[in-house]
Amino acid sequence: MCDFTTALVLSTVVGAGGQMYAASAQANAAEFSAEINQQNAVLADRRARDAIERGQLEEARKKAEGTAIRKKQEASFAAANIDTGYGTPLDIILSSAMAADMDAAIIRSNAEREAEDYEMQAHNYRSQAAQDKASASGARVGGLFSAAGTVLGGYSSYYKYKASVG
Repeated sequence: MCDFTTALVLSTVVGAGGQMYAASAQANAAEFSAEINQQNAVLADRRARDAIERGQLEEARKKAEGTAIRKKQEASFAAANIDTGYGTPLDIILSSAMAADMDAAIIRSNAEREAEDYEMQAHNYRSQAAQDKASASGARVGGLFSAAGTVLGGYSSYYKYKASVG
């Protein structure tokens, strides 16, 4: 059977070790979460770039479509021997060009807003990763202080026991 001193030392060591292990596990979990958030930030950055690139392609396609419509209208008027330099034919051509330009601007604006959303997500992921890293550091330091407190408490109990025994 072990005496009180041995039991007290073992209890102190096991308690401090448990606190260190728990702190390490908490820190590892926070570091893992930080890594995941960093990876998510990279993906959000890629999505932002992709949104802009898709928007540019769609905008160019819409402008080309508008140009094709305008050329077709001009050709139709010319085939009918109608002057496109004034009046209704000019109004039709200008109206079609304006509509195509407006559609292209809307496409660009939508792509920019989508990219901004992804950029904000990336920022949020990076902020969370930084917070996770701070939590990991705090868990490790907190674990050290808790273990030190347990050791000091064990020492205090041992000292009181020795003082009472004589």
